[in-house]
Amino acid sequence: MNKLFIFCLTLVCSLGFSLNSNAALNKKDEAKLYEVFAYYFVQEENYKQAIEEYKKVIVCDPLNTKAIYNLGLVYVKINNFNEAIEEFKKILILEDKDLTADSLYNISVVYGKYLNDTQKSQEYYQKYKEVTGYDQ
Repeated sequence: MNKLFIFCLTLVCSLGFSLNSNAALNKKDEAKLYEVFAYYFVQEENYKQAIEEYKKVIVCDPLNTKAIYNLGLVYVKINNFNEAIEEFKKILILEDKDLTADSLYNISVVYGKYLNDTQKSQEYYQKYKEVTGYDQ
């Protein structure tokens, strides 16, 4: 826990917060802090805690597609494939151009590799190819 404390203290200072300040964090800054915690817990393979932190990020910043995407990846890590697909589909709804292709690809992989649903896997892989222009 010492590493986490030092890491978070460094983050708080780097974000420009004063430890003596009584000012509350705004939602975006709070989301950034939770995102750092989530990243730390993923590195420590504490996926349950990472999920909780990513959920806090999303409460503070519902349009944070990076957190939504990473939450999907964590769900894959713990074999919670239906939840993973739901998170990746949120990226598609939010139309994040940077994460759409990766989300489509991940949905395809989850359906094909883990849920043995070849039809849905091929459907999402086709969408992935359309978005990326990849045609092989």
